[in-house]
Amino acid sequence: MKKLIALILAALLTLSMLTACSGKPVVDETKQAEGEKEQQATDVKTEEKTEVPTEKGSSEKKFRVGLCLSTGGRGDRSFNDQAYDGVTRAVNEFGIEMDLAEPKELAEIEPFLTDFAKSGEYDVIIAVGFSSAEQVKNVAALYPEEKFLLIDSACNDYENVASLTFNKSEEGFLTGVFCAYFASMDSIKINGTDVALKDSKKTIGAILGVESPDILEALAGLYAGLKYVDPEVKAIYGSVGSWSDQNKAAEIAMAMYDQGVNMVWQDAGAAGQGIFTAAADYDLYSLGWNSVQHELDPEHLPCSVIKGVDVAAYEWIKDYLESGTFVSGNKDNNCANGSIYMVYSDAFEIPQEVVDAVEAARVKLANGEIVSPLTLEEVDTFTATQN
Repeated sequence: MKKLIALILAALLTLSMLTACSGKPVVDETKQAEGEKEQQATDVKTEEKTEVPTEKGSSEKKFRVGLCLSTGGRGDRSFNDQAYDGVTRAVNEFGIEMDLAEPKELAEIEPFLTDFAKSGEYDVIIAVGFSSAEQVKNVAALYPEEKFLLIDSACNDYENVASLTFNKSEEGFLTGVFCAYFASMDSIKINGTDVALKDSKKTIGAILGVESPDILEALAGLYAGLKYVDPEVKAIYGSVGSWSDQNKAAEIAMAMYDQGVNMVWQDAGAAGQGIFTAAADYDLYSLGWNSVQHELDPEHLPCSVIKGVDVAAYEWIKDYLESGTFVSGNKDNNCANGSIYMVYSDAFEIPQEVVDAVEAARVKLANGEIVSPLTLEEVDTFTATQN
């Protein structure tokens, strides 16, 4: 028995020594599982803490435009709306950014442009209309590092200013050709019905929003287009003195209708909508200028002359984005590059003779066979060479 007990004790001693020599700690499995969970949690927190934040300004800066419209603003269905549409098309297609300023008075234009320039946040600052020309020059001179685009007026004086112009005389000429035919018509078919026209004694009305050398080019083109078709056609002329006073524009138009005209031509911006109201009230006629304004009243506006401000603004931004190079100086848009053309109301059945005559004039303007005068003083000389 003593011998058996000694053998058992020896075996236990040997097992204890083997366990100690194995080097593996004896652990509680429950505590081990809890420890593993704690370590996993620690690992997750460590990954969150070591994530490198994006430094401010390190992401790619978006191309940014500051757009300052002219008085009249959005809703003029003319050059302001077209400029806005062209820029917003670029915003939507290219993912650029735009900030908008809408001055109510001319005196607000320069402060808006100055605020854009002073911020230094814009790749280009865009101003619209001849009324903004001097303000752009003033601000561009003070901020030579900023880039400017002037739409609808020329500027060749500054390396940091580009401009887009549109041949207003050619616009006027095409509408003059149309109006000369219209002034001699006895009737016109509207929505399939022949509508009699009173004898206008070959006279139309013509209304400008504001008188300026740029805008008077359109009037010179109108007179030249009238005389090109018929030297006997005349125009009664008036000026609103504003791009936005629709009531005054309507009053002038009504006075012209009272004098016997059937058609009142206009280049009056948002004020032109007052002329359209007068045309509807008298059940007589006007026409659209710069954009498809005839859609406002297709039964009293037989046509519109288009000058493509929206397309030109969009293409300019696109070219700038693609090339990465700002090109100063002026680009003129005209019949030759397809910017200026006539469109017609579907409600009117315009005689094919008239449509063909307008298109023939457009082609001759495009190829240089006709050079429309830029001043009223040049109209008589032009007429003498054509008839």
